[in-house]
Amino acid sequence: MRDVELLAQLLSPLWLLRELLRLSRSIASTDREEQVEIDHVYALHFQGEWVPLSETPHYRYFRSLAEDSPQSSEYLLYMKAQYGWSRLHLAERLYRTRRIYRRVESGHTLDCPTVRESSVAGAYEVIDGFHRATAVAAQLSAETIQVRVISNAKRGD
Repeated sequence: MRDVELLAQLLSPLWLLRELLRLSRSIASTDREEQVEIDHVYALHFQGEWVPLSETPHYRYFRSLAEDSPQSSEYLLYMKAQYGWSRLHLAERLYRTRRIYRRVESGHTLDCPTVRESSVAGAYEVIDGFHRATAVAAQLSAETIQVRVISNAKRGD
């Protein structure tokens, strides 16, 4: 059974993408880790605009979990608008998102989200680890967050 799981993981496009990103991070000589103000971290909204992390549906959903009053309706509407998924896909995505949050809540350390320097001075754009970033920031009501900055990351937008 373990071999089948390993094979499925190796063939997963998402796993392969993450491994390539991890490899590219290890090769890049301009990587650095630092604490940045949460208000300076931006995420790409599905409508193509960069918005502050704290203004995303994900952040508001994670904050509602932190306050023990889960409000998933806005988050699910966002996910449905973005992906058009069936109820089963939405429920699975919600479960995975909550699992990330619960890991943070129980004290697990997650990998730093990866950001690139924005064209706006002092701002950063999340290029990997968006859910980790929002979960950590929301759970801790953080004013700053630890990130890995890739200075030479190309802007794809």
